Amino acid sequence: MRIAQVTSLQESVPPVDKNGLEFVVHFLTEGLIARGHEVTLFGTGDSKTSARLHVLWPTAVSRDLFGSKMDGAYFSRWSHEAAYLRSNEFDLIHTHDVCGMFWALLQSPLVVTVHSPVERVIPPYKKHFPRRYWPYMGNLENKLRDTYLVFISESQRRHYPKGRHHFVVHNGIPVDDFTFCLNPDSYFAFLGYMNPAKGAHVAIEAARRAQVELRIAGKINTYLDREYFKEKIEPALDGRKIRFLGPLRYFEKIEFLRKARAVFVPVQWEEPFGLVMVEAMACGTPVIALNRGAVPEIVVNKKTGFVCENVEEMVEAVKKIDQIDRRVCREHVEKNFSVEKMVEGYEKVYEQVIEDFEGRF
Repeated sequence: MRIAQVTSLQESVPPVDKNGLEFVVHFLTEGLIARGHEVTLFGTGDSKTSARLHVLWPTAVSRDLFGSKMDGAYFSRWSHEAAYLRSNEFDLIHTHDVCGMFWALLQSPLVVTVHSPVERVIPPYKKHFPRRYWPYMGNLENKLRDTYLVFISESQRRHYPKGRHHFVVHNGIPVDDFTFCLNPDSYFAFLGYMNPAKGAHVAIEAARRAQVELRIAGKINTYLDREYFKEKIEPALDGRKIRFLGPLRYFEKIEFLRKARAVFVPVQWEEPFGLVMVEAMACGTPVIALNRGAVPEIVVNKKTGFVCENVEEMVEAVKKIDQIDRRVCREHVEKNFSVEKMVEGYEKVYEQVIEDFEGRF
């Protein structure tokens, strides 16, 4: 198949020092190419990819002094317009940005992966979309029903109206990159953005009450993140029991995760996936997580970690963490969250979309 992968341009593919969406796009793109597909990536000039790269901005917009001051939705619309101007070159366009939902109106074979809550991002995109399409955007529920949407967990799909063309494909990682570790160090880990939704402050509370060492890694992304860090995280740092390492690059992150006794994932919202859980388990590192969003889909309670209802249960899980067989954690990821598994899932979606589209004409 000839496939276009479209990004929002906010980050390079893969990103430099963050996790999540752009890594998934990178893994998927490389996996599709390995299976013989012809892929064009619409992204930034600092992306590193085996695909044909259509450069729309020299560097990740978030790192660009000029671009970072502009509305991110503008760049997303620009990226999608570039793909549609070349749509006759592709069997299918796959976008990882909700802006792509609007383009479904233009009758091109299209797949949209929903990585984030749609309701948060519709308003800023709408103002950058041609006014003649605004009447079609009025009923979001109908739009969601009629678009070929891929959700990254069953938990996420349940939050949206049922549609005829909705699928679930879990994110996958290149498991071989994540070196297995049977004998970890003594510290517990937290990896994620420094914002309230990720719950670093809850990890600190659990570690203090369990009297274990906690190492925190992650990026401070926005002004609000910085305020949260100063108020909730910085006062707890003592350089011994609780330490902050800052953002980590890809292989630094792997080393950090594999050497941890366990990883805290105390999410404070209905997170649609949570790649750090899969990455940790791939290294053999069990997960201690709060029961929110997709957590129970990813972590097998008492087998690959502990799914907890509150901080008290997290503290108890710390005491039982050595009961978890790290080899089982690794096997769980190999079986359920590999790049190969993800690519197979998307291939089935692509085939269905193309078949349906051709059947209309």
